[in-house]
Amino acid sequence: MIKKYPLKNGETLAVRYDGNGLANGFEIGIWADLVPADLREADMSWANLSGADLSWANLIVANLTGANLSRADLIGANLIEADMTGANLSGANLIMANLSRADLSGADMSGAKWDEYTIWPAGFAPIGQTKGEKDD
Repeated sequence: MIKKYPLKNGETLAVRYDGNGLANGFEIGIWADLVPADLREADMSWANLSGADLSWANLIVANLTGANLSRADLIGANLIEADMTGANLSGANLIMANLSRADLSGADMSGAKWDEYTIWPAGFAPIGQTKGEKDD
């Protein structure tokens, strides 16, 4: 199955799905605008999602192991039970994101933004992130 997403530069991103996962080599560049994509249970392990706009995306049970989400916009994203083991979330915007039951072990969260509405996994202490407002 192929899904198409409009990009900010006017082009279209075509993503080939393989069952519940994405095909190997899946990569989204800085221009990707996936608002509000439904990517539940997608396998995006080791994907380059740096700078991608995933605001309000449905990423429930998504596999984001080792994914590069640096500077990604994850405002209001639904990341319940997402596997984000070893993911790069440096500088990511997690304002209002729901990360309940997500696996953040080994994730780089340096400089990530969050607010009082960000929902963390039980027992997770957000260290290295910046509590603040969304940049305009």
